[in-house]
Amino acid sequence: PYTARGLLWYQGENNAGRATDFAALLPHFLATCRTDWQKPDWPIFLGQLSSPTKAFPDDQDAYALIREAQRATAVADPHGGFVVTLDY
Repeated sequence: PYTARGLLWYQGENNAGRATDFAALLPHFLATCRTDWQKPDWPIFLGQLSSPTKAFPDDQDAYALIREAQRATAVADPHGGFVVTLDY
């Protein structure tokens, strides 16, 4: 019985090093969200993997590949968007 106008999804640190899998699974995740909520045109915005912290030190190559997978998924989705959070 819930309603929502869209979804903002932030996730990725634990996928660093597995960008190929992440890039393949992310579009399926978005499709599943829309199916489960019965909203095929639901806007979903992806929050970019942010700046490193002590808990998640930046592995530049691995993080860059995750960020690219997030960006590519968002721009390929006609109802998607991308929130840039990188600040360095």
